[in-house]
Amino acid sequence: MSTMVASLFTHAAGALRRLGTLALAVVLCFGLAACDGGSRKAASLSADDIAVIERQAEGFLTARDRLPELASLVNERDWTFTRNLIHGPMQEVGREMLYINQRLLPAERPEATKRADALKAAPSISPEDMALITRQAEGFLSARDRLPELAALVKDRNWVFTRNLIHGPMQEVSREMSYINQRLLPADRADANKRADKLKTALAQLDEAARLQDGEGLRKAYIKVASGFGLYAQILPQQVQEALKQV
Repeated sequence: MSTMVASLFTHAAGALRRLGTLALAVVLCFGLAACDGGSRKAASLSADDIAVIERQAEGFLTARDRLPELASLVNERDWTFTRNLIHGPMQEVGREMLYINQRLLPAERPEATKRADALKAAPSISPEDMALITRQAEGFLSARDRLPELAALVKDRNWVFTRNLIHGPMQEVSREMSYINQRLLPADRADANKRADKLKTALAQLDEAARLQDGEGLRKAYIKVASGFGLYAQILPQQVQEALKQV
């Protein structure tokens, strides 16, 4: 069981940082599961079952009380001690929830099991993937920060330098978005790919308008590019945005 719990919580480690995202999901799941494990003592439960529930709930709630410490490690991107906390003080949570759920009233077990499973399987981004996303996001955001310069070139209808900027400082944007999208949570990838495709299309249209020396097309394409950068930046994980001082 400890091996299974360790594997499950390896995923939770990346989540709580971002961070964002997962920290809130884990806190919520802890709170919900605690309601089932710690406070439901119907009269029909045997004294022995109540005693077991109390013992296991004590360990579960002790782990829950380490959440502020975990949040601090996540915020500091301390990968090593984040995993140490998960595989140390929190490693018995899966077993404790199992023992609690086995001794609840039969009518309560399905919901308790569902909540326990939600905690154990909370989706997360691994520390390694989060680090890669952060590196790629730095390049992406650096290109986005060149938008005022690009706007000035578009306004001046400077065809040559507009294309130079697209094929120079901004040429890695597509690759960076691709690497980021591959390491997002599966549920987030479809929207991220959609936003990335819109931005890539807008950049291609801007380049083509500059090549054709189409002033009106250049202006319209720039608006799409600026919007595309902004929309894509919104899908960056909360932890990445915080690390890069975007929030």
